[in-house]
Amino acid sequence: MASSLIRGRYLVRNHESIIPDGALYQENGRIVEVGRYADLCVRYRPERQLGSDDFVVIPGLVDCHQHGRGVTTFQLGGLDDCLEAAILRWRGSLLADSYLDNMLNAIRLVEAGVTTTLHSHISRKAAEYETRLEDGLRAYVDLGIRVCYAVDFRTRNNFVYQDDRVFVQSLPREMQEGLNRFELIPSSITLDRCMAAFDSLRRQFGGSDRVRVVFAPSAPQWCPPEALSALKRKADDCGAGLQIHVLETPYQKAYGLREHGKSLVEHLRDVGVLGQNVSLAHAVWATEKDLDIMANTRASVAHCPSCNLRLKSGIAPVTAMLDREIPVGIGTDSAAINDDGDMIQEMRLATKLHRQPGIRSRSLSSREALRMATSYGARIAQFGDIVGTLDPGRAADAVLLRADRMAEPYLDSSLDIVDAILYRAKAADVDTVVVGGEPILQGGRLTKVDKHHVVAQLGESLRNPPRGALSDLEAKRRFLSELAPFVAAFYSDWLPELSHPYYVYNSRE
Repeated sequence: MASSLIRGRYLVRNHESIIPDGALYQENGRIVEVGRYADLCVRYRPERQLGSDDFVVIPGLVDCHQHGRGVTTFQLGGLDDCLEAAILRWRGSLLADSYLDNMLNAIRLVEAGVTTTLHSHISRKAAEYETRLEDGLRAYVDLGIRVCYAVDFRTRNNFVYQDDRVFVQSLPREMQEGLNRFELIPSSITLDRCMAAFDSLRRQFGGSDRVRVVFAPSAPQWCPPEALSALKRKADDCGAGLQIHVLETPYQKAYGLREHGKSLVEHLRDVGVLGQNVSLAHAVWATEKDLDIMANTRASVAHCPSCNLRLKSGIAPVTAMLDREIPVGIGTDSAAINDDGDMIQEMRLATKLHRQPGIRSRSLSSREALRMATSYGARIAQFGDIVGTLDPGRAADAVLLRADRMAEPYLDSSLDIVDAILYRAKAADVDTVVVGGEPILQGGRLTKVDKHHVVAQLGESLRNPPRGALSDLEAKRRFLSELAPFVAAFYSDWLPELSHPYYVYNSRE
């Protein structure tokens, strides 16, 4: 769309600035001017107008950490547990078609007002590494959403936080034989292969202003220090970035102390991995010292509230991070964890989690949550220079919410519209989603993809896997249930200090 005027009862320019009866005028995907609708109508003659005073216009939301799964882990048979146990269960699930799975996930994001996302890839089959990476990225491109696509790397500690050979040798012989029989000892992706895949994706898709390619070394416990350093150097040389899971669980905090004699954040600093182009996913168990390191290195954090609760990981110290001016974004961790993929719900949950007891206590405000889901998330997703606010010169990425639905049957006129969004809005209120001036959702309907066709194809592929796959899967699941007690036993003495309070969610020391 060459030019358009996008109007709302309110236009939320950014988390600080709101224009009543506002509008933006865009040409060729870039915002030319924002202001009062009446004023812009006089100055411009757009080819098309979107919205009316029945809508609220907000910046496109940014989901800054998710894994691209449209079919949830629950749907595939995996009940919630702590991460260390859940990972084992997830290996007993079908592997969905990468293109269709990512497409359904991206559709859900768009339907919830997301215009930009960071996809942290997770590979399960080494033989299909490059193919699944390419198919997954192509889904975002075809839908029209902006994506920061993170190429994954993981080489060790696949069962517990211990060398795979040591753990396997500690198991009874029949369990060792089962690991081989069900091909549960993964083939590692080499560092050279990871970098080659990164280069290939940049060549194929890097010409689009809607695609960024970065690295996603899975976590310090899963990647050796020399590999982390090499990936950071490569990212720096290419002007790219890096996202890594850090301190998601208390077991990971304990691992850092046991393995390195220091926090994993300190470890990453010492091997030269932290920096402005690096984001840490979760960081639930970050200490005061860790937060100081993050602030000093200008690293950022992807906060995933529903995932952290579902996997019993805890609650990240987000207000303490923000008070140190650490950029914190919000991620759904994909529909694999948040079954709805509802970014607005995720924002609301964040504001409710971070309300400390006490009349004068620090709480996360609605405007802070909006900033996390827009400009801070845009920085984490490597699009901070062009999206995150509705300011002149930036990309015309906007969302139109149905104001009437939020106000039914009554909404006091004194309320801040951002508070109203955070308290009342739902994904169902998203009417139109514009990326680069182009509506990819309008009137609640996708403009470039047939959702029903995607759902039907994906469902058919999962209901009718190759012959013998389901019986093999049942046998694998039985074996994994027999392996689970050995994993639980490995961690049995790791968290003695967490047995005193009624609830434990994070740690300052």
